[in-house]
Amino acid sequence: MDKNKQRKFIFRKQAALLLTGALLAGFLPMGTGMKSWAAEQPTLRNPCILKTTQEVAPGSSEKKELKNPTMENGITTWDCIWFGNYWQEDTNGDGKADKNDEKTPIKWRVLSVEGDDVFLLADKNMDCQMYNDTETDVTWETCTMRSWLNGYGAKMNRDGKDYSDNNFLDNAFSTGEQSAIKTTNVVNDDNMEYSIEGGNDTLDKVFLLSIDEVVSSEYGFTYSNDDTNTRLAVNTAYTATGGEIGGEYMSNAGREDSWWLRSPGDGSIYASFVDELSPGCVNADGSIVDTYHAARPALHLNLSSVSSWSYAGTVPSDDVAEWDCIWFGNYWQEDTNGDGKADKKDEKTPIKWRVLSVEGDDVFLLADKNLDAQRYNDANTAVAWETCTMRSWLNGYGAEANQEEKDYRDNNFFNSAFSEEEQSAIKMTNVVNDDNPEYSTEGGRDTSDKVYLLSIAEVTKTEYGFTFSGSCTNTRQAVNTAYTAAGGEIGSEYMSNAGREDSWWLRSPGYRSDSASCVYYHGNVIGLFIDVDDSYRAARPALHLNLSSAPGWSYAGTVTSDKKAEDPGTPTPTGSPSPTEPGSTQKPQETVALGIPFQPGISTTPTPGISPAPGKVTVGKVPALKLKQKKGTVTASWKRNTRAKGYQICYSTSKKWKNKKLKLTAKNKAVIKNLKKKKNYYFRVRAYRLEGTKKVYGAWSSVKKIKIKK
Repeated sequence: MDKNKQRKFIFRKQAALLLTGALLAGFLPMGTGMKSWAAEQPTLRNPCILKTTQEVAPGSSEKKELKNPTMENGITTWDCIWFGNYWQEDTNGDGKADKNDEKTPIKWRVLSVEGDDVFLLADKNMDCQMYNDTETDVTWETCTMRSWLNGYGAKMNRDGKDYSDNNFLDNAFSTGEQSAIKTTNVVNDDNMEYSIEGGNDTLDKVFLLSIDEVVSSEYGFTYSNDDTNTRLAVNTAYTATGGEIGGEYMSNAGREDSWWLRSPGDGSIYASFVDELSPGCVNADGSIVDTYHAARPALHLNLSSVSSWSYAGTVPSDDVAEWDCIWFGNYWQEDTNGDGKADKKDEKTPIKWRVLSVEGDDVFLLADKNLDAQRYNDANTAVAWETCTMRSWLNGYGAEANQEEKDYRDNNFFNSAFSEEEQSAIKMTNVVNDDNPEYSTEGGRDTSDKVYLLSIAEVTKTEYGFTFSGSCTNTRQAVNTAYTAAGGEIGSEYMSNAGREDSWWLRSPGYRSDSASCVYYHGNVIGLFIDVDDSYRAARPALHLNLSSAPGWSYAGTVTSDKKAEDPGTPTPTGSPSPTEPGSTQKPQETVALGIPFQPGISTTPTPGISPAPGKVTVGKVPALKLKQKKGTVTASWKRNTRAKGYQICYSTSKKWKNKKLKLTAKNKAVIKNLKKKKNYYFRVRAYRLEGTKKVYGAWSSVKKIKIKK
């Protein structure tokens, strides 16, 4: 036993003996210990950001041995260097960043190091450009983007445009610096999803990344084309104002924006890109080549042949936030009876809450995990927070409080999670319901509630430990309990496994009044097309607690957004309603160990902090199968099932599935080629998970029919 654990053990043993003696002597009345013990809990702190970009000013550091990217707990850290100069900021103070300003040093992320060869990617989006100046069939070899980046003449691109006098290479680097940039054999693979040819390989000094490169974990990116903050890049002020071509509709300086890849899209007039609307997602469908997106150049540099570079510090893909935590209340969370399923037959276990802010005795709390599966509203109709069923279920309101006239007084989160004494310490909060900041959808009237969901404004607030942006971030991620994973209150079939991240509702409206916003499982805030009766989002409650009057709370250590925790151990459940009586508001029960009534902060569990293993969860049915055809090829797509290891697509010309064909895919999309013209085809899909090497399939989706055109 190490010294710290030994000290904690001795302290708990001494405290137990003192309490026993006090009770036997009659000096400490039964039931009075809770508040006095709570007063001795550690002083709770506001959240803090532990790690941000470690930037070293240009030229202020000696040369340093550079390292490959490191990945830990979902966060990548890149070494960076300063090299070259480009227009980036408003240096002359005229209110606009343009070519009248002075150039400033360019920061590059180190993607790989091999001897003197360093593979670099611009830290920010350096300019606004089209992939090609006109809407025409091009590859990387023949597009104007390649010519502009490298200063090629008119013969090198299909549009016949001469960039030899105005290009990125000459504008960003001196003659000596250019000589240290290596000519790279740029491999132009086909778009594997749509089998669109990438064209001939090329020899270039400056280029864009490909789809294969931007999903490579070797370079610090998440190995997936899904949303990820490892691929996010923000605009310079120069890019934000339109850059080289004066492009409109670019994101503001310091905000994420879409940036081009060199790989083709789903046709020869399309090019792939990293999407800021689905933050960090690789959009293999692509944009039409004459669309405005950002240019984020890449290059290989020979370090030993140039002296003008300097170390620029490190850049993480996300900041790390730390929250204090407390235990308060109890709820169904784990499979405590060992029947293989977490449900209401199990015992409730203590709820861990993250401390979002502390002001005197008032503590603003957010559930550490997704505590239940619940709809924002029971019917797909226009609602606001004031009239939705989620609010009524969280607080135990009657039928008059929600638009569906559903009575939650006998079955609700509030009574199920907290005893009467605990409920009295939860403060009634004036809940401000702002409009959706992006779509101006009305948020409705403010409300007074004890339990509620966070808003978009609150979940992007740095004071609460969140990243100030709606994009992907570990600071907003939350994992499911086993109870939530098994479907929770509504028996949802589409929840992620226990301990895996899942989407959780916000109270802010979405892009329409019949949709609501949520935090997606990657931590980005989304509000598009999330219907209010969607059944695969989680409830992550928030509340304000008066600590001085709250019985039974205890310190729960700290958690960080990179999934590290200091946990003093899970306490024995306090006196909350019985698991078999969800509507009960009985008095707190006493949990006795060694003859001592339960005291907050003193664990009486045999193995603190260890919960029973969750039961197996079915993979669920795949929803929303969609079909799109083009020249005898059908692209089938469906909503991603976060429980699934992969999917099986089935198609046939027969309703009874005669001569059916099956195809496995790890993606939520499949491309089926060489289909017969003028024939009807039937499609269905199902998800599977793995038990060892065995595939365990879920139910088939609904069948979709499509007729192949001439």
